[in-house]
Amino acid sequence: MTIVAVTGLTGFIGRNVARALSSAGTRWRGLVRNQRKLASLDLPQGEIIAGSLEDTAALERLCEGARAVIHCGGSIAALTRQDFFRTNLAGTSLLLAASTRMGVKRFVHVSSLAAREPLVSDYAASKHAGEEAVKREAGGISWVIVRPPVVYGPGDAATVPLMKSLARPIAFLPGSAANRVSLIHVADLARALAMLASNYDIESTVLEPDDGKAGGYNFEEIAAAASQATGVETRVVFVPRPMIAGPAWLSLMIAKATRTPAMFCPDKLGELYHGDWVVSSDKREFAGWQPKIDFSTGYADTLKWYKEHGWLPEGIGNAGRSRHEGAVCQ
Repeated sequence: MTIVAVTGLTGFIGRNVARALSSAGTRWRGLVRNQRKLASLDLPQGEIIAGSLEDTAALERLCEGARAVIHCGGSIAALTRQDFFRTNLAGTSLLLAASTRMGVKRFVHVSSLAAREPLVSDYAASKHAGEEAVKREAGGISWVIVRPPVVYGPGDAATVPLMKSLARPIAFLPGSAANRVSLIHVADLARALAMLASNYDIESTVLEPDDGKAGGYNFEEIAAAASQATGVETRVVFVPRPMIAGPAWLSLMIAKATRTPAMFCPDKLGELYHGDWVVSSDKREFAGWQPKIDFSTGYADTLKWYKEHGWLPEGIGNAGRSRHEGAVCQ
């Protein structure tokens, strides 16, 4: 049976990829740095390799006998620029080298739309560098780079503040009315990655999948879609960048004092206030996959999960729409 190796297994995307692979009847093997996280994730049966992207021996064990690698591992928060590059560039290079030595045939690299704008933030620069490493170092391995837009869904801690805001009468959000973003539910993304691990007809290219909403959303459209799920009419109020610069610097100071990377920091402001995070029209569609979950449906599902797991109070929103996968934004 084909083995697919997955990095970042305990991360939001990685664990959903493992579920998608199992649903497709594909055997998977995952790299895990902190095995204590496994107990709470309810993963399907698979093989676990203890180690990190800096551990050459672990990477070789991960790739041995694997036909494909789905590289979900990486840093989305770090204390320094060097920390981002250590994981998102150097770690990718080490994994590519191990893949080559172990005879891997397919390499699916999970990047980010931020890679298109390397000057926006240290994270964006490191993701851009990681993409360049794939193009330069993959050698004879068939590769595809996937740049997800904003990924959300049950179990994602990073989008809790946004989801909570959208369930209230007034949502205070960074950016402006001109900003546009694309979205994708993690289940749709995971299916796409699992499919790309076996579809060799698509290779040496960059893809930017979304939820089917051509041109993405502005924040008023996102709020309107959320309102379909909650029954709460939400008005968006945009917060000027100078108003959150101070809190961002305070968050960075706390992060450095505690040696704990923070998602919210001055470097991230460039990403939050960048006006165009919409997938490219010529990269969003590809054979063998299409999205199944529109944002209103996905939002209702996610909000319900947050409440059931105590991440949000029961009184937030009133889930006015039942789950029905299969709706696609037009």
